[in-house]
Amino acid sequence: MLKFFRKIRQSLIMENKTATYLKYAIGEIILVIIGILIALQINNWNDRIKAKEAQVQILKSIKKEIQVNKNQIKNVFPYHNIIRDTLRILDIETLKTSGVNPLGFWKGHQIFRLRTASFQTALQSGVMKDISLELSESLNNLYTSIQFYNDLSQSVGNGIYGINLTTEEGILQMINFVRMIMEDVNYSESQLLSDFDSNLEEIDAALTLY
Repeated sequence: MLKFFRKIRQSLIMENKTATYLKYAIGEIILVIIGILIALQINNWNDRIKAKEAQVQILKSIKKEIQVNKNQIKNVFPYHNIIRDTLRILDIETLKTSGVNPLGFWKGHQIFRLRTASFQTALQSGVMKDISLELSESLNNLYTSIQFYNDLSQSVGNGIYGINLTTEEGILQMINFVRMIMEDVNYSESQLLSDFDSNLEEIDAALTLY
């Protein structure tokens, strides 16, 4: 193709057709510009396709992560309710003289550390900036609550560690600590279950647009 255009230019120059040559040169420049613009448009189009594919993949990954976290909370939520409700009605003073172990139902706090890897990957890769503002804010709020829950889990573990449950004093110390912390745990889990559902709905709605 380049040889063909070169031959035309040489022929016009040899025939001393300057005006015709200038018109031809201008036409050739316009064709080159059009070719560049088309190439840029195709490149931009490919970039948009890749960006959408990345958004879809990260949203699917976050959705899976939320579903896993939701199932973990659902599995322990009833048990934590039992702990909270039981400790609400226990009379510490009566327990001191009863000789009964009030923690017979206790199987540990069972507060899991929830996953955040997919969301962190979305933030670090910059994909989150291309997601709708409403969904981005919802996910940020959800994962802020998840971080609070994870910090709460660590606090519970640190608080329980070292308490001697073989003594009456240790049992009473455990009851007081768990009674206090389970109010926060129950509230956090209730809020998370609600937020999980709303965020999953928003993600499904966003995926239908791709």
